[in-house]
Amino acid sequence: MSVPEPRLFVTDALGNPFVEEERLPQILQPIGRSRRDANKVKRSEPITVVIGNPPYKEKAKGRGGWIERGSDGREAPLDRWMPPAAWGVGAHAKHLKNKGSFGGRAYPLWRDSAGSTPNTKSGLLAYLARVYGQPVTPDDLMAYLAAVLAHPAFTARFASDLVRPGLRVPLTADAELFFEAVDLGRETIWLHTFGERFADAAAGRPARSPRLPKDEAPSIPADGAIPTAPEPLPDEIDYDPGRRRLRIGKG
Repeated sequence: MSVPEPRLFVTDALGNPFVEEERLPQILQPIGRSRRDANKVKRSEPITVVIGNPPYKEKAKGRGGWIERGSDGREAPLDRWMPPAAWGVGAHAKHLKNKGSFGGRAYPLWRDSAGSTPNTKSGLLAYLARVYGQPVTPDDLMAYLAAVLAHPAFTARFASDLVRPGLRVPLTADAELFFEAVDLGRETIWLHTFGERFADAAAGRPARSPRLPKDEAPSIPADGAIPTAPEPLPDEIDYDPGRRRLRIGKG
């Protein structure tokens, strides 16, 4: 299988691709060409994620440039991924406006606030229901995706395919395996959303932040505090499974 060459650019990921910025001196023309090539991508190609090392800043509302405000009457790209306030959801949507997060992308489960129109290909759920011999809900599909994509075996097994942009998720033909993954995915999403989604007290997922039983919860023993003096500052981390103790330096 031929692997496409990576396209690397020296540019400002938040720079407006519809505006020609100031001319650079001749010695910096390679940077100028790279910036123009990157702008072509930003103008005309669907971008799933931008990987870089931007400065991070919380509460950066108003600093996202064209991504947050749009340009010359064009829609602001960030608006496509912000849930309407009337939905009453999205406790973590504010983090999309942290500097370092502008430009990321999320795929909602539903297309409407009532949760009646799933954000899936038409007919997909009906097809899966025929294959598995029982109904498949949008929640089931989302949970299955979470179970597969969160597992390290996914990236290990499909490493060569993941060099191409876009995720491709295999769907099992085994109904029992599918719904086993759904159960795992529901727990995964419950954990990742701090109990906001897929809460089910009967399944051990209460509608609150996950907590271990008191006798299993992390604690710091009296003699286990991490030292603050310069000499014993931690430079190694180790875990003792027998005592279930995490050691950080001498603490």
